[in-house]
Amino acid sequence: MEKLLREFEGHIASINGAMDELLPPATSDELDMAEQELGITFPDDFRTLYQWHNGDKGILFLFGEYRISPLSEILELYRFAQQSSSPEWQQVSDESGVIKDCISNPKWIQFADNGGNTIVLLDMDPGKQGTPGQLIEACDGEPECRYSGVDAFITDITNRISTGQIAWDEESGCFWETDEESVTERKTFDEKINLVESAPNFEALQRLNTGDEIDLVGAIKPNHKTHKHQLYIRNGSVTIVGDISNIGKGLSQRPPLVKVKVRVGKKTLFGFGAPIYKVISCERIPQ
Repeated sequence: MEKLLREFEGHIASINGAMDELLPPATSDELDMAEQELGITFPDDFRTLYQWHNGDKGILFLFGEYRISPLSEILELYRFAQQSSSPEWQQVSDESGVIKDCISNPKWIQFADNGGNTIVLLDMDPGKQGTPGQLIEACDGEPECRYSGVDAFITDITNRISTGQIAWDEESGCFWETDEESVTERKTFDEKINLVESAPNFEALQRLNTGDEIDLVGAIKPNHKTHKHQLYIRNGSVTIVGDISNIGKGLSQRPPLVKVKVRVGKKTLFGFGAPIYKVISCERIPQ
């Protein structure tokens, strides 16, 4: 494991700010105290990882798409989980028997995340077909065993860096997949972000007069009954009025991204409320 970590460090050492991102090593006493509170014994590879560096600051995502939490944060998350009700994402039914069927499990220890909807847990209470120390990845509430342990986790990341399957992106501060599909998906995402950021924001609407027309870009929650739709743009949201029957609600009720041309109407509430924004045209931006 120590040799593997040295190899991984060699791959990230040239990244601007990477070595400053990593926290100092955890001491044996700190690890022992964490074990005592969590009621577990850390696997050797997990312990070695934290004796190398006690997680990172959470600015850069050096471990593939993940950041590693310091021991203090692991304990804080554990305490919170014990005080809160059983989260829905821990409702598991695993036919393979690798993960134990349960609603919640205090021996699933969260220690990594991607800053979004995915976390990684150390599983110290596996199913009959599993192994103590295996890693569970939970994305949008769907846990699955991804790695047999921390050793396999770091090995996978190191191999993907060395073979060029992932590459560092300075601007975003993380690794990105380099296959054609991922590159195309990222390009499309960047284009959408640029489109939203270059469009007028909420403050721009305050400078308009009755009769002015403007193109807005944002996420919309359509209401085809009242024809009054909520449009979320940068720095705020507005209600737009008109027929947008060509725009559906989107997958899983997620508001679709649209480009809307509106005309500023008279203000509501006797001239003291927000103006009416009438739809001239509305087109959906492809996902």
